[in-house]
Amino acid sequence: MNIPFSKPFVKKIHDDTAILPSQVSGKMKIYGYETETLMTVSATGALEMMGLLLDLKAGDEVILPSFTYAATANAFARTGAKLIFGDIDPDTMNLDPVSVEGAVTDRTKAIIPIHYGGVSADMDKLTKIGHANNIPILEDAAHCIGAKNGNRLLGTIGDMGCLSFHPTKNISCGQGGALFINREFWEEPAKECLHQGTDRMAFYRGDVSEYTWQRLGGAYTMNPYSLKALYETLDFIEAVTLERQKVWQNYYDGLKTLEDQGVLKLAKIPKYATFNAHIFYVLTPYRQALLNYLSEAGIQAYTHYEPLHLTKIGQKLSENRGRLSQTEKAASELLRLPIYSGMTEMEQAYVIEKIKHFFK
Repeated sequence: MNIPFSKPFVKKIHDDTAILPSQVSGKMKIYGYETETLMTVSATGALEMMGLLLDLKAGDEVILPSFTYAATANAFARTGAKLIFGDIDPDTMNLDPVSVEGAVTDRTKAIIPIHYGGVSADMDKLTKIGHANNIPILEDAAHCIGAKNGNRLLGTIGDMGCLSFHPTKNISCGQGGALFINREFWEEPAKECLHQGTDRMAFYRGDVSEYTWQRLGGAYTMNPYSLKALYETLDFIEAVTLERQKVWQNYYDGLKTLEDQGVLKLAKIPKYATFNAHIFYVLTPYRQALLNYLSEAGIQAYTHYEPLHLTKIGQKLSENRGRLSQTEKAASELLRLPIYSGMTEMEQAYVIEKIKHFFK
């Protein structure tokens, strides 16, 4: 049996009518919640817009996890700001508030948590730190379509947030992202940034007779055909989430005995988190041998992030304020298992059986 790591969930567009460029901004309804949203070319583009909107410069600092994709770091490093890497919570792989608190200085201009695998970081503690120090919270919620902290959608809790609709994500339109603007004073500047820094959206509204350059920006708008595909797929968020949660739970129940034996560790879902089952992973010191064994059995499994603070460019662009021991441990032990909408019980049983056989 051959089992792929992931399969994109997409739906056929019912007609060939594209969405106009003037429609890439406005109220977007996701999971019954509406927020001011800008549809972007990618989550990376949304992160870059955040950096531009903060007007970061050399000497400024941003706190983020080292255990993340390079896109999170790139978006802010290119502004000239210094990266301050925080350690992670070993139960969730998310930014540890204790580590953040110890890294804050009067130069800190943003705290940037990611929500790993669609499981919320401890936003109550992180926002408390942010509010106490007047520091914006910028959520990298690329994994998180449909996931929540309490009743709040991830990406809509901090000052700004983003989603990804990359083919590996729960909901995809081929390529695209979304930027949530959760503070009114950023709404108009963000719309300008979206369109190469011009007031083009004001022109579409009829507020100005011609649009001109207002600020730094870029070509960040999602193409209209991807946007059309996305809008037709968003109706399936709840069904896809429930389906993936079932797969996640089957894995958890099937592998719990191995955790009880101490040969691997499973993810923990905090009580405050409604997760979307974007990732299922195990942590084990026998990772490489397990990875090789699964590959031979036709099962695609993958490691994940390599710590950014250990890379040559990461060391150049960051400042170390303490050991990141949990980050380094997770990076050496974490293995992601196949999970996707439509994965059959037979496929899951095969993966579980092979993992159990390996540990015998």
